[in-house]
Amino acid sequence: MAPWVVVPHASAQVLPPSLMMTYDMSGQPLTITHDGSGVYSFDGLPYPGMVLYTPANGVVYYQHPEDPIWHTVTPAMLRGVVVPAAVTEGPASNPWQDHTTLRWNITTPATAPDSPSHSGTACGPVFAAQGPAAMSGLNITDLYQVLTTLQWLSGGSIANPCEKLQFSAEAAARIGLPTVFTGPNGTWHLQEIVQTSTTTISMPSAQPMDDATRLRLLLIQFSPDDRAELLKKYGDLPTQQQIEQISPLLTQETIVP
Repeated sequence: MAPWVVVPHASAQVLPPSLMMTYDMSGQPLTITHDGSGVYSFDGLPYPGMVLYTPANGVVYYQHPEDPIWHTVTPAMLRGVVVPAAVTEGPASNPWQDHTTLRWNITTPATAPDSPSHSGTACGPVFAAQGPAAMSGLNITDLYQVLTTLQWLSGGSIANPCEKLQFSAEAAARIGLPTVFTGPNGTWHLQEIVQTSTTTISMPSAQPMDDATRLRLLLIQFSPDDRAELLKKYGDLPTQQQIEQISPLLTQETIVP
């Protein structure tokens, strides 16, 4: 394996080399591949579909298995979804492959609209390091941008503020890349980052995500009979209101007529 060259975050001019990194998601592998030109692909996320990501502008490219069209989600589209994260540095933890690792305590502010009584929420700690951030070209903002986007598309809304955190550029740079944190399907552990000879990823022609597509992605998760019932009940509402009505039903086992 070729020696690593430490580089800044991928939004800068210098990009990391082609690489593959792996997380263990409570027993399930997630592979993140960088093609050396600033495009990352995610394989194994607990959501259906194909995912590409460009850290330089924070744009997620997504294609659902039942939709031939690729769509883009930008940070601006999530502006009314995310909540700001307040971070405080904790003690050093077990190093990740000899890289200094710190514990970061994260809370949401008292004004977070989804917090009970607007009292704020203490989220699970994140253990992160600068070394793997420099190696991979990713940091905590990038992971949360991808995960928040997919949950927003798959669930319609995100009730838990700890699952839609937004970090300031300064905080993200201080934190680096998470090596252990709570993901959407349990605890994630960073396993390895290795250089590869990955070929350039061809960027698809994509359309901006819109409410009609979001509604369609929610509806296809229900059976045909349930979809018909939902459209009968809510189909005359504006699209955004349909999303708001249908989103909570994804966690229910049956649709109540």
